[in-house]
Amino acid sequence: MPIITLTTDWSANDFYHAAIKGRILSLCPGTTIIDIATGLQPGNKIQAGFILKNCFRDFPGNTIHIIGISPGAEKNIQPVIVKAAGQFFISWDNGILSLIIQDNEVEKIIRVTGFKESTFSELDTFVMLACRLANGETPEILGTSAGKIKKEISLSPAFDKSSITGNILYFDSYGNGITNISRDIFVQIALDRDFSIYFHGGKRINQIIRHYHEAENDEPLAIFNSLGLLELAIKNSNFKSTFGLDSKSLIRISFYDKIDIISNE
Repeated sequence: MPIITLTTDWSANDFYHAAIKGRILSLCPGTTIIDIATGLQPGNKIQAGFILKNCFRDFPGNTIHIIGISPGAEKNIQPVIVKAAGQFFISWDNGILSLIIQDNEVEKIIRVTGFKESTFSELDTFVMLACRLANGETPEILGTSAGKIKKEISLSPAFDKSSITGNILYFDSYGNGITNISRDIFVQIALDRDFSIYFHGGKRINQIIRHYHEAENDEPLAIFNSLGLLELAIKNSNFKSTFGLDSKSLIRISFYDKIDIISNE
């Protein structure tokens, strides 16, 4: 039984979403349709890429992922089919796929031929492509082979011997802010030194806990999550709304030796 997933910036209550599902079931009955994410910030490739990157490997081989993120004002972009890590991805070739899959996972890149743009290309073209794959056609039948996909510059933390500067990439459903600062980078720079994590114009956290239950109620906390990324939260509250933050908000970690504190007193 084929599996088709949807990652979109349409609200689950929009007719767009229902139309996509109805068309899939009409063209390939019996398909399992799974919503990975709906109602994402319109055109936010980083948000959509982060979500799909961190869950697609949990799906069975040959799962087909439709990525319906609005291209906005971007011009001259075409649909592309990419087979990577044993799964298929159908998307605009606008850089989003480079945020999801690694170069060494890519098996095939197919640029769709005969594409005619419409006001709802995800319904008119993406669904057709997905269902033809689900019905056993090979991607080569649907287009021409290409050597690469467009690259999107990903947000990476900057660091030196005494600091790391990163960004919040994503807010989960609890309002916790997940950053692009990994545990590995933190350990590499920290060298067992004391530190302060600065956010929202000077507010700071001076420790990283291992479990949420170690935090005080209504106090900001820092923790490395299951992805190995630094996460900022508030126990029993919403970190995002409390501080009015958004994705790409800056996070800075400053490291110092104890002698530095003494000399500054």
